[in-house]
Amino acid sequence: MGTRYLLLGLVLWLLFTAIRSYLRQRHEDRRAKQIMNSMNMVICDYCNTHLPQNEAIYQGNRYYCCKDHLHLSKKGK
Repeated sequence: MGTRYLLLGLVLWLLFTAIRSYLRQRHEDRRAKQIMNSMNMVICDYCNTHLPQNEAIYQGNRYYCCKDHLHLSKKGK
C-alpha cells in the first residue's frame, strides 16, 4: 500500500515538472518574440519626445511626433 502512494507521488511530481517546464519554455518564447518585435525609437526634433519610428513623421532627415511640430519647426527656421 505504501508503494502505491510512492508511485502516485512520483507520477504527480513528474507531471508537475513537465507542465512547469512547458510553461517556462512558452514564456521564454513569448519574451523572445516581444524583443524581436520591438521598434526602433527616434526623438522628435522639436520637443525631444521619444517615439517609435513607425509612428514618427520623417522629413528632411528629421523625425517629428506630430504634424504641428513639423510645421512649428519649419516656422522657426
